[in-house]
Amino acid sequence: MGADGVTPVPNGGQGVLISGVNTLVGGVEPGAGNVIAYNGLAGVEVSGVEALGNTISRNSLFGNLGGGIVLSGGGNAGMAAPVLMMLGPVQGTAAPLAVVELFADDGNQGRLLLDAVTANASGIFSSAVDLTPYAGMTITATATDAAGNTSMLGAGDLEAVLTADQNQDGEISLTELLRVVQFFTSGGFHCEAGTEDGYAPGAGDQSCAPHDGDYSPRDWQISLSELLRLIQFFTSGGYHACAEGEDGFCAGAG
Repeated sequence: MGADGVTPVPNGGQGVLISGVNTLVGGVEPGAGNVIAYNGLAGVEVSGVEALGNTISRNSLFGNLGGGIVLSGGGNAGMAAPVLMMLGPVQGTAAPLAVVELFADDGNQGRLLLDAVTANASGIFSSAVDLTPYAGMTITATATDAAGNTSMLGAGDLEAVLTADQNQDGEISLTELLRVVQFFTSGGFHCEAGTEDGYAPGAGDQSCAPHDGDYSPRDWQISLSELLRLIQFFTSGGYHACAEGEDGFCAGAG
């Protein structure tokens, strides 16, 4: 990008090509992130089995013809990208204890940094970031392990889905609705790994991101108005992400 931060000044090849070790592109300090855009190949490519410990953090990557981040020839030990299992709240899996950075992009790269979280010892991560302002954009993620190896961007093709929509088909079934009714009648819900949706009725652990049916306010309870909102999606035969919805979604197929 040009000095104005707007005018494209691309390379014909990669924006950044790394073949060594322990290179940092970006960083967690304010202003450390780079804008890497409109290159003819990858925004950042880590190439070769000896290219290890290379961290790509908090950059703005978009419009690169070869993708945002590419690991070739065993670069960064082929660090696996995170898998986004659910959006709103964001939940997924990555390497255990990896730092996961979440982005929104008009394509499938990482233009806007949304959040950074750490996966637990089982590799599960969650974020309570509000996706409402990013309706219509795709959500992507990288993972960086303790050795500093950053993955490619993962799961850029997911569309926003409700937590209640367990099979992610854009509809709320009767079974899925009754699950949220269970939270309503029990006076609350808590985090519970291994259940069909990652939650269980009643008070308890609140260390994960709240169920997105709990949005006004987020208090680990499902109010009557929040339940009626989900019933609206059930009776309308579906829902879709939209910026104007009170919870980031609108009734009906999108």
